[in-house]
Amino acid sequence: MLDPRPRINNQGLTRVQAEPTDFDPLLFWSEQASLHWSDRPALRTLYGEYDLNFHAREADGSESVLKVMRVDCRPAEIDYQIQLISRLTDTEGVPVPGVISTRDGQTFAEIEDTEGRRRLVWRVALLPGSTLDQHAPTARLIAEIGTMTARMHEALRDFQHPSLDRTIKWDLTAADWISEHRDVFDDQPEFQAQIEALLQWYRAEGQPLLKALPQQAIHNDLNQQNLLARAIPGAGPNLSGVIDFGDSLYNPRIADLAIAGAYLAMDQEQPIEALAALVSGYGKEAALTAEEVEALWPLVLMRLAVSVTNSGLRKVEFPDDPYVVISERPALALLQRARDMDDRFVALRLRQAAGLPVSPPCPKLPEHLEARMFEVDLAGAAILDLTPDNLRLSANQSHPRAEELDAVVDAALGAGGPVLGRYGEARLIYGGESFGRTDHVARRRRTVHIGVDVFLPPETAVHAVLPGTVVSAAYRAAQHDYGGILILEHECADGSRFRALYGHLSRASAEGAQVGQRFAAGEVVARLGDVDENGGWPPHLHLQISGNDAPEDGGLWPGVVDPDDWDLWRQLFPNPAALLGLDAAQIDARPSGLDVMTHRRGAMTAANLKLSYRDPIYMIRGQGSTLIDAEGRRFLDAYNNVPHVGHAHPHVAKRVAEQVQRLSTNTRYLSDLHLNYVEHLLSLFPDRFDTCFLVNSGSEANEVAMRLAGVFTGRKDMAVSEVGYHGITQKALDISHYKFAGPGGQGQADWVHVLPIPNTFSGPFQGPDATTRYSDEAAGLIQQIGGAESTLAGCLLEIFPSVGGQLIPPAGYLQSLETAVRAQGGLLIADEVQTGLGRLGSHLWAFEQQGLQPDIVVLGKPIGNGHPMGAVITRKEIAASFSNGMEFFSTFGGSTVSCAAGKAVLEVIEAENLSALAARTGAMLLDGLRALFADAPLRADVRGLGLFLGVELCCEDGSPATEATGQLVNAMRERRVLMGSDGPHDSVLKIRPPICFTEADAAFFLEAMDDSLRGLSLR
Repeated sequence: MLDPRPRINNQGLTRVQAEPTDFDPLLFWSEQASLHWSDRPALRTLYGEYDLNFHAREADGSESVLKVMRVDCRPAEIDYQIQLISRLTDTEGVPVPGVISTRDGQTFAEIEDTEGRRRLVWRVALLPGSTLDQHAPTARLIAEIGTMTARMHEALRDFQHPSLDRTIKWDLTAADWISEHRDVFDDQPEFQAQIEALLQWYRAEGQPLLKALPQQAIHNDLNQQNLLARAIPGAGPNLSGVIDFGDSLYNPRIADLAIAGAYLAMDQEQPIEALAALVSGYGKEAALTAEEVEALWPLVLMRLAVSVTNSGLRKVEFPDDPYVVISERPALALLQRARDMDDRFVALRLRQAAGLPVSPPCPKLPEHLEARMFEVDLAGAAILDLTPDNLRLSANQSHPRAEELDAVVDAALGAGGPVLGRYGEARLIYGGESFGRTDHVARRRRTVHIGVDVFLPPETAVHAVLPGTVVSAAYRAAQHDYGGILILEHECADGSRFRALYGHLSRASAEGAQVGQRFAAGEVVARLGDVDENGGWPPHLHLQISGNDAPEDGGLWPGVVDPDDWDLWRQLFPNPAALLGLDAAQIDARPSGLDVMTHRRGAMTAANLKLSYRDPIYMIRGQGSTLIDAEGRRFLDAYNNVPHVGHAHPHVAKRVAEQVQRLSTNTRYLSDLHLNYVEHLLSLFPDRFDTCFLVNSGSEANEVAMRLAGVFTGRKDMAVSEVGYHGITQKALDISHYKFAGPGGQGQADWVHVLPIPNTFSGPFQGPDATTRYSDEAAGLIQQIGGAESTLAGCLLEIFPSVGGQLIPPAGYLQSLETAVRAQGGLLIADEVQTGLGRLGSHLWAFEQQGLQPDIVVLGKPIGNGHPMGAVITRKEIAASFSNGMEFFSTFGGSTVSCAAGKAVLEVIEAENLSALAARTGAMLLDGLRALFADAPLRADVRGLGLFLGVELCCEDGSPATEATGQLVNAMRERRVLMGSDGPHDSVLKIRPPICFTEADAAFFLEAMDDSLRGLSLR
């Protein structure tokens, strides 16, 4: 019989045990606490399923938990908890609440309540932090819980107490009590069937294993309500407490991990990774046995089954209590997801996390086959390229596009003979819900092929290469599924067995086969299906192999897997090349490892050529607002402003490719392309701008702008902004404060004068008079240049400083600066490389938004959408002074190819109304970011316009939050969103995506930011 001993939980607000209606429990128990412990504390009610629990605050601010046990509680039930806590008190890494003795030195008091009933009352310290359900359970925190559990087990290894030798409903060694309550799921037959299957495993394997494992004292209820965490801004939550030992008993230690894992895996996008983190953390302190690890996953499911059964029973008894079903929904959801998981994959992942050998389940295939699978010889077959690198296959996630795939296959087949599709090949052809969520392209999805394809005409015969028996035959009619499918168990000469899946067969082949049917080597097993019966694919065989314990359900043989899980899936489904008489290396498409590429790069390039992110990315393709790596993963690009209208925009790519084929020459020849582009570009500026110089980078453009200013004014000195960046040429570096004043910089040249960056959030001037003070300081510096006779040639500024921190200058600052520059006879040069051409949404140019009238405007990389381009826009009178006899010529500036690229970019901006899109999406991002950072423990300034955005982060003391900023950038990368950081202290999140960034992109970005902030305890 199950002991009704209750769960005790000393944190979390909900229902309390009923008392007489005229009874004030807070007042009564506060008085009792003052009699037995200290001065009268202020109490508030905490949750107790059977007992009364109160948060107690003393006058001096100290806090504790007052625990009033149920009426029939025996002293031994408190005694074992107190002894457990005492044993753990000095255990490093196991934070438990200390017991507070009564005035007379006892660990608990016996108190009569108002009805004369004896109540046992004890008091424990309140630990810092809050229950785990208030935090994002990051992998690091879950691993920390695993480590804590191992330390707790070691400390309790020899702990003995008679009250622990009992059976309660939460005892995993006696969980088959749920079989008596199958009626809880009468309206959910799928769960009923799943739980029945679990019970069969439990009785046959699980229960005997658990009883054979060593028993010791365990916590037995490591759920989210009994684990406490404390937020560490920028680092994430840290474990701060383990509470409620009321369900402790003797059990195998793996039961604690199964219980903790069941709750920690709930609501996780990758529940098995959460379990792996728990096991890995445990393994840092104590080694798990292979038997324990093998049992963990089914025990997790068993605990979930117990939990949902208990919820079903309790909600009938207490229909108005939300706590009794608090875990029901996520538990049912995890059980449902488990039905689609390969238990072998889970076991391998957990063995890997535990540091145990991971042995491939499939035997080595024979070198010599008894027959050939196809009548044609595959040795010289063409190899198909379906990687993201193949431009004949578009990067749209609306794939598969049958016409594109057919064209690629037909072209390969046209050479004669069969065509092979490779093992381990990343492909973009897998679209639809069956391969992953489709609400945004950057979601995790399956992209890596884990079999071998043999493309041959429909009705081609497939022969058994070894004797085999049919273990499964099915016709899967859904679009992009297998069509006809057979799974055979083959027998090798040495007696070993393995299973092979034959997919995309004809319907007749699948429906005509019988389970148990045997085939001799050389017999025809099946025939290939045509496109109308094989899932809609070009006719081919998909061949996949695994061990003889592989599922009989072909739906559990994923033909395509998530690249993040490749290292484990390949062990379950190794390369089947040998069955085709081929060498495995011939059809293995795995890309080079990142470590190999990094080593090659380091051997050939300078050390200061840096890579982004802690984990570098091997990019091979882009589309719109996304980048695609070699494994087919898509990353939302919120950082790269060079592909202004989107990565690989088809119109720009088409125009450039056509022009490369037609003519690539320079401005020494007349060209309509040159004239039409310059005319179009100038039409976007105020009428006073009538002259354009084309170069091939922003660096060159800034060089030309400075030369123009120098020649026009006859002076040399330049005023620039603090933390400005203007290019990599020598003179551009000389005016880039970010470079010359930074690490390795050569210092400030005597002709360069640095103006303050007007940061009213974290700069030296803040408050209502900040703009005036910045303006006065800048004007004063301008007036001092050259003394009595100014030597100022010009003032060159990023209108909105980007490297300086994505700043929007305060209203009036730049107008004041322009007045000061003109008073000294200098020219105003607007560097619009980062801000121009519609990025701001409301204006094409930042100088227009600020009400400025610059003399020269500099444009750079975005105007070519990745093609190297730069431009200098000015007035005829300034350009005329430059025509002093020295020819101006740039080999590639204004080339026909460059002009084709530039003109195409302008056409796309106008045709797709991208300025308006930037305005809408930017406003959505600004609103969303302000809401997310509103309750952050850091000071945050969310600023920007359109798709020129920044978030500056400061600690509470005003110091830059550089570390937290870097953590956020990398956390976003892990969620497949790319962004950067900048600013004088690298404490500003830099957000400047291609201006084709959509509302869906913004929503995905904000979701990832929310997750990242929670994971780092910044929200």
